[in-house]
Amino acid sequence: MTSAIPALESWLPAEYAPDRASDIRGHLPMLYDAARGRRVMELGVDRGVSTSAFLAANEQHGGITLSVDCRDCRAFHGHPCWRFIQADSLDATIVPTGDPAFDVLFIDTDHSYGRTLGELKAWSGALRSDGVILLHDVDNPMYPGVGDAIREFIGHGGFSVAYHHGSFGLAEIRRNRDAVTAFGMPSEFGLTIS
Repeated sequence: MTSAIPALESWLPAEYAPDRASDIRGHLPMLYDAARGRRVMELGVDRGVSTSAFLAANEQHGGITLSVDCRDCRAFHGHPCWRFIQADSLDATIVPTGDPAFDVLFIDTDHSYGRTLGELKAWSGALRSDGVILLHDVDNPMYPGVGDAIREFIGHGGFSVAYHHGSFGLAEIRRNRDAVTAFGMPSEFGLTIS
């Protein structure tokens, strides 16, 4: 069950007024719920619609959202629960190492197979053992690379995926409970898990 998002429209940038459609709007309640009291890493900001759901949850329930985009996407500049890094999401200097740093990893970047798989490999090591990876546009026929990357990623074991349809789809990837200690992926992809 998803909760209502308090005053969501107050967080949306002006170009996303309630009468204006967004391809992710149908998943905003799930994004809000995922971010309640949690640390969120968002790869891909664009106009900030998904960011608005994360920040509404962070403000109401605690937490923080760190967003990365190659473009200057400072839609929420100055918000106390938001940090923005303008960089390539695959830049190794911004990927945390050591202790897992995030509860939620949200990926909505260029939707290519190579980048999406690279982001999954690079950033999954920064995800806490009970965290979730969310990817948008998994049902979008314009971006078959997203689904292909997900299948490749979970094919290495240790993760399972659930799909939420509508609004071009949202994938929810979680570590398999029994795979947290017998996790084969880090050595395969050069990642370290604490």
